Amino acid sequence: MASASESEYCLWLAIYLKIQLFYAAELYLDRPAGTFTCKSRAGKLQMKPRECKQINSKGIEITWENGEQSFIAAKTLRLSCPCATCQQNRGNLSHDKPLGPRKSSMLKIVDEPAEKALELVKIWAIGNYAIGVLWGDGHDSGIYTFDTLYRLSKSGD
Repeated sequence: MASASESEYCLWLAIYLKIQLFYAAELYLDRPAGTFTCKSRAGKLQMKPRECKQINSKGIEITWENGEQSFIAAKTLRLSCPCATCQQNRGNLSHDKPLGPRKSSMLKIVDEPAEKALELVKIWAIGNYAIGVLWGDGHDSGIYTFDTLYRLSKSGD
């Protein structure tokens, strides 16, 4: 016979698995053949791009699923970079406290000129939810979700 703690563990495990199955199934609830609909906690994504095209180093042109086209300038993208370092540089201190002790380095970092930081070098898809961007200064850690891109396309910058 199982002890009380083993029975409680099994019960909690069963509940956990049911919750995980529910969220996994929720990703595909509205999935017509040949399409992928992803739900976030806030509901469906606003809009998904059909095509994302780099326009030289100046920005990206996006054709949305409703046929609407928009252009987001490289400067707007870079100034809105969602990576933790860029957020911190813009004043978001939620990533400021390291998990471990800081290590000091004797390495001198030489920043690239501002023009390099705004030079869009390459874009690529990240799964079915975002794009990655490589900048002229080597920065590439920002993940621009489709929701973020749609918001930026509507901001008028």
